Amino acid sequence: MSAGNRFGFSQGTIPIQTPKPLPQPSIIPEPIMINAPMPLPDPFIVPSATVLDFTFEEGNMIGWAPVDELPASLNDIGPSRWTVVDSPISGKSLLQSSIIWGDKTNATPLGTSLVYDLQEWTDFNMEFDMLTSSIYYNGFGIVWGWKNRVFHYRFLTVIDPRNPTGAPPEQKAPLSMIQRRISDVPPYYQTIAFKKESSYIHDAIVRYKLEVKGNTFKVYWNNLLIIQASDPFYQGGKVGFTLYGQNGVYFDNIKIETVLPDVTNQMDRFVLPPK
Repeated sequence: MSAGNRFGFSQGTIPIQTPKPLPQPSIIPEPIMINAPMPLPDPFIVPSATVLDFTFEEGNMIGWAPVDELPASLNDIGPSRWTVVDSPISGKSLLQSSIIWGDKTNATPLGTSLVYDLQEWTDFNMEFDMLTSSIYYNGFGIVWGWKNRVFHYRFLTVIDPRNPTGAPPEQKAPLSMIQRRISDVPPYYQTIAFKKESSYIHDAIVRYKLEVKGNTFKVYWNNLLIIQASDPFYQGGKVGFTLYGQNGVYFDNIKIETVLPDVTNQMDRFVLPPK
């Protein structure tokens, strides 16, 4: 017996079938990459691109709309003169160069506003440089929540202690206040915060910042918080500037940035910014 038979092996050749072709190997798809910080903050919100910057170097006021008080309400009816000119701040700036003020009894500071008319904001930060070379030490301010001339908020600060001439002594300058416009007749505004001090320097560049979050408003002067207030009626709106009895006032390097609301529902961790 051969060795092969002895151990039970066949002496013949065992045919091997032709192997079937191997299937194409599975291709693992590339991972989906999210352009987000790692680790993710909690909650993670897609960042907003809603930031507007204005330096006026192109020499125009596109989007900015002057709004003067009604002539029947004013002591000096103006009109206002808002233009873009070479300025002492940097390059070109906005300038308001006429005297316009009131009301008829000069008990309430009224005048002119300049509103950015192409967008509205609810929660936002607004920063800008201001310089006044006016011979008058009257009112400068910021407007926001602007729906129209008789529905908006303003921060106003006045230096001249003689003004407003028709106001009682406790309401004369120096002053800084936050107000809500309530009507087109006296008293015109409701005051929601008041300080017996002014908040700008004549003939010097001052950096201002307005923070609006929820229904709370904060105004900073050269990084110093100068006044704040809250109002439950706030609904958002347009933003801009206001002047009372002031000419020769420059505005430049304006930055307006949307602030996204806090997320309290964790089911809303991933949300898109408002359009």
